[in-house]
Amino acid sequence: MKKLIPFSFLLIAICACADNTSQQEEEFQQQASLKIKALANELKQALSTSMQSGGPVAAVQTCKLEAPKITHALNDHLVIKRTSLKLRNPDNAPDLWEKEILASFEKKLASGTPIDQLIHSETIKTKNSTTLRMMRAIPTQGLCLSCHGDKQTMGEDLANALEESYPNDLATGFQVGQIRGAFSVKQIIEN
Repeated sequence: MKKLIPFSFLLIAICACADNTSQQEEEFQQQASLKIKALANELKQALSTSMQSGGPVAAVQTCKLEAPKITHALNDHLVIKRTSLKLRNPDNAPDLWEKEILASFEKKLASGTPIDQLIHSETIKTKNSTTLRMMRAIPTQGLCLSCHGDKQTMGEDLANALEESYPNDLATGFQVGQIRGAFSVKQIIEN
C-alpha cells in the first residue's frame, strides 16, 4: 500500500501539469488572437488614413515609419510581428518556423482551405524554455493592391517611393485572396 501512495501523487502531479499546460496554451491563443486583431485594426486605420490623405505614396511612408512603431507599442510578454515569404521590409523576415508555417498556409489555400481559417498555434518545449507560437494568414484585399499589386500598373511616383524605401522589395504581384503574409505571435516562458 505504501508504494501506491507515491505513484498516485505522481499521477496527480502529471495530470495537474498537463491541465496547467493546456490552460496556458488556451490563454495564449486568446491573448494572441486579441493582439493580432488589435494590430490588424491599427494598421488598417493608419493605412486608410494615409491613403485618403495622400494616396499610395503616403501609405508607403506610413508602412515604413509608422507600422513598426504601432507593432512595437503592442509588444509586451507577447511579441507580435508581420512576416511574409515575399518580403518588402527585411526587418520582417520570417524565422525557420514561420517559413514552414507560411509554406503550409500556401499549400492549404491551394487545396481549398479558406484563408480566414489559416491559423496555426504550437507549443515548442526545450530544456530551458517553452515557446508558445501562433500565426494567422493575412489575406490580400483590394486596398492592398495599390501598393502590392502589379508593378506595371503602378504610377511612377509610387514605383519611385517603393524603390527608395524598399530597394529589395519582393512584395508585389499579389492578387485579391492570396496570402500577403501572416501575423506571428510568440511568448517565451523560462522553465
